[in-house]
Amino acid sequence: MKRALCNVAQGLALGLTLLFASYQEAQAVPTPGAQIVMPYDGNVTLKFLGGSAGFSNDLYLDSPVGAYSGVIFNNHSTPIGTVVSLGHFTTGTELIFRLYVHDTGYSFYSGPASRNPDQEAHAAVEVLGHEMQVGFEDLYGGGDRDYNDLIFSISFQRTGQPVPDSALTALLLTMSCASLGLLRRSNRSH
Repeated sequence: MKRALCNVAQGLALGLTLLFASYQEAQAVPTPGAQIVMPYDGNVTLKFLGGSAGFSNDLYLDSPVGAYSGVIFNNHSTPIGTVVSLGHFTTGTELIFRLYVHDTGYSFYSGPASRNPDQEAHAAVEVLGHEMQVGFEDLYGGGDRDYNDLIFSISFQRTGQPVPDSALTALLLTMSCASLGLLRRSNRSH
């Protein structure tokens, strides 16, 4: 009986974990103004996905300072699919990207709207598993807010243990406690 209850509890925990993972994947939508933070220690590579802007835009990594210098991508001259390695970063490091618009002279930053001269979010971030997709808007005032003027993906290659997702950790902890409670109740009844 104990083994059967344990198997049921483990199956339930696994089922809820898979359901939670499916829910997270289904909820992946671009979020304007989201910060890009390293989920774990690892190497970061970017892949240029294109853009539809009339203006010429350069992408830079502004923070952490000195991590990568120079233009990463230009939306008109970089071939789609170009991959650039930014190097190794530690858990919790925020990567702040800057889009420089040649035609207007404006610079727009990833993250909160307060970083930009027009107080508008100019980068939208979408989490896709172990990758993120980032799209920039290059017009002052937010433009058409389609965030497709320069688009790139960010891949994280883990070099250490991942930081557990707090919601998933809480769910697994709750399921473990519930399993222990079922086992204790089963032991008392015998």
